[in-house]
Amino acid sequence: MPRITNGGGGVARGAGGSTGGSLNWREVHQRVRELRRTFLHLSVKTPTDVTFRRLSPTQLRCYFLLSPGQGRESTLFYADINLDTTWCSKLVYQEVLESGHSFLWRRTSREEQLLSERRRISTWGITNYELHPASGTLVFPASSTIFQCVHPERPTGPVSPRELPSCQVRLNPQICPANPNLIAFAARYDIYLYNTKTGEEKRVTHVHSGSGRLEYDPKSAGMPSYVMQEEFTRYQGYWWQPVSPVSSLLTILKCHGCCGPSTFETSVCSIPLLVSGRRLFSSTSSGFIYMGFRHMRTHMLAAHGFCVVSIDSRGSDNRGVGFQAHLVNRMGTVEIEDQVEVLQLLAGQCDYMDLTRLAVTGWSYGGYLSLMALAQRPDIFKVAIAGAPVVSWGLYDTGYTERYMDLPTVNPEGYRNGSVLSYVNNLPDEENRLLIVQGMIDENVHFSHTNQLIQALIKAGKPYQLQIYPHERHCLRQLDSNEHYETKLLSFLLNNL
Repeated sequence: MPRITNGGGGVARGAGGSTGGSLNWREVHQRVRELRRTFLHLSVKTPTDVTFRRLSPTQLRCYFLLSPGQGRESTLFYADINLDTTWCSKLVYQEVLESGHSFLWRRTSREEQLLSERRRISTWGITNYELHPASGTLVFPASSTIFQCVHPERPTGPVSPRELPSCQVRLNPQICPANPNLIAFAARYDIYLYNTKTGEEKRVTHVHSGSGRLEYDPKSAGMPSYVMQEEFTRYQGYWWQPVSPVSSLLTILKCHGCCGPSTFETSVCSIPLLVSGRRLFSSTSSGFIYMGFRHMRTHMLAAHGFCVVSIDSRGSDNRGVGFQAHLVNRMGTVEIEDQVEVLQLLAGQCDYMDLTRLAVTGWSYGGYLSLMALAQRPDIFKVAIAGAPVVSWGLYDTGYTERYMDLPTVNPEGYRNGSVLSYVNNLPDEENRLLIVQGMIDENVHFSHTNQLIQALIKAGKPYQLQIYPHERHCLRQLDSNEHYETKLLSFLLNNL
């Protein structure tokens, strides 16, 4: 379900935090674009997906992904590391591949887009790769197919990757540990093997018939189901199992198809103050780190005079089962109490925080908490910006929901108290206090959540603003959409706090 990343939050702007007059849309948009350019330059300089290859007892080669210059496309780099204790100098890193190979403007399949969505990958080009350390063989998926190259121990320059021809979309390639010429990959819901020496491709599983009807053909191999990817962060559905130095077995996980919703974040505002409370359910997520452009947004708000606060309320991950268990059977309750308590404590210690101008904003679970904060404590929170919010747990995927809320028949009170629809009449009657944002093809928190919320708001005669992105899913991926959302967020806060 909503993986809670950067849970609930808020912003506040103090008397000294004024930007010196109101800004029109064009001026706000220009500021957002300038900040994005600045942070893009910084973020692409962070190496990711680091692996090592031992060349000798005293030398390692480090491979990693990085975007060169000010480009938007990540590619493979390497740096040699001397382990001799007497050696000390700066690492020199170089590109593995010839610069003429660009994947940014090539076709990206729907399967690749959905996998990137699940993995929360926001970069283009090469996003992951496989290394066979003994031979230096590198394999990576890009542009709906697989590329391979061999990186020698003593390279004389960048190498040219070889595209492995195929008429189908290939995902998650894995090199056989015993034979680097054998590459396994997932395609069309089954596992295939490709021999790079002979060019032979062979299907090794037959669990999917290709009927096109999920109800009659639900099984797949090699790719975990939606819920396994979204809620349990498992993206690989098969593994090579070494049996001996010269042989390996292919271990395959067969999955039944299923689908449902995923990630959550939240934030609050008021010098004006913005509070960002966090609830992190994914076992691999971190409750303490802002990543990528989410981090940029906090700086963008701070640069415009907002005090941004992030709070780990009860239920946050990485603090033990006992701390997380406060949410069992009662999501959407204790989190708001904790947000308010911490905000009041901080306001008593920091006289620049103006709690009369307090906003809460978040995405996914954070959007849900933003709605609950405004509905439960409209006396505290002046405005809320709710992105892709869960409205009723009865509408969300059971793989996530029932872990924390049990069955609706067993815990009807918890589902009722945890539903935003139960508090719609408590939402403020003043205009410009609620903004709802969502992508129309959100496959995680389905748009039916927003549909039901809007219908309830209309029935209750409550004012609201709605911003939709017709071609976006749960996460905003297109550059134009992100710029527009950040402009809308900043404009709404500047004009209404």
